[in-house]
Amino acid sequence: MLALARSAAPERISSRATIKVLTPNGYEVSVEGDNGFVCMVMRSWSAAPDPEASYYARLRAPICFDPVAARTVAPAEELRTSLGLKGTPPQAIANEVAARYGRGDLPRMEGVAFAYMWSAMQDRGILVA
Repeated sequence: MLALARSAAPERISSRATIKVLTPNGYEVSVEGDNGFVCMVMRSWSAAPDPEASYYARLRAPICFDPVAARTVAPAEELRTSLGLKGTPPQAIANEVAARYGRGDLPRMEGVAFAYMWSAMQDRGILVA
């Protein structure tokens, strides 16, 4: 999964990025980077509340968040995944993410952010918005 995660961004970025891999307990740091970028392979729970996409087990979506997105977007993606691993239904995942944003438990956007999704190795079996 390291190579798949790194494939999301140009090598000059992903080679220095923190790489997170999915474990039975959620995402964990496998490689500590030094440029603020975080690369990982998102799974289908990122599509919640869409039930069809949320249960598409083959989905592999390599992504590499820039430093702002790593601080503000990645935590919500990691929450979606941890809830999905616990068997939380898609609509309940979406509701929990919204509730945590509302309580301030998830960080607010602090400016413009982006993420690379350049990988040619991702699964394209279903379109996820």
